[in-house]
Amino acid sequence: MLSWPKKIIRFIKKLKSKIQGLEEENQLLKERIKDLQRRLTYYENAHTPPSARKLLKKKKQDTKKSSKAGKRGAPKGHRGATRPKPEPDETIDVIADECERCGSRNVQDLDEMKKCIIEDFLRPQEIEINQYNQHKMKCMDCGNEFISTWVQYPRALLRFITEDGL
Repeated sequence: MLSWPKKIIRFIKKLKSKIQGLEEENQLLKERIKDLQRRLTYYENAHTPPSARKLLKKKKQDTKKSSKAGKRGAPKGHRGATRPKPEPDETIDVIADECERCGSRNVQDLDEMKKCIIEDFLRPQEIEINQYNQHKMKCMDCGNEFISTWVQYPRALLRFITEDGL
């Protein structure tokens, strides 16, 4: 039977213990990778709300800061482009007949009004512009002060309204 020198046997034992240590370290690193991947899916999941994506926000902010360092908005000296206020084709006074709270017909006009300009786009060539003077009213029975409303003006076009007054 062949016998190995003691030096070689010690060297083999040393290598075996080193391999065992590396295998244990490898196993620990694999577990850490799994844990980190699980935590990363929390931040990169399609169902995660943007407020919870803290890691991704930090990465994006860092790249934005380095590439863009200046003020936001229009450059200095830029002239604004506000649309001029249109002149109405027709003025319609909106005066309430009854109190909006109690339904009483005993109401008084307070000589104040809210001007509301609505642009109705009828056809591509025709635009009708109406001004609605919504009078401020006071109920003489319950004392409620309110602005008259007109049921017929289009609520869908309220984004095109220019308000004045109250």
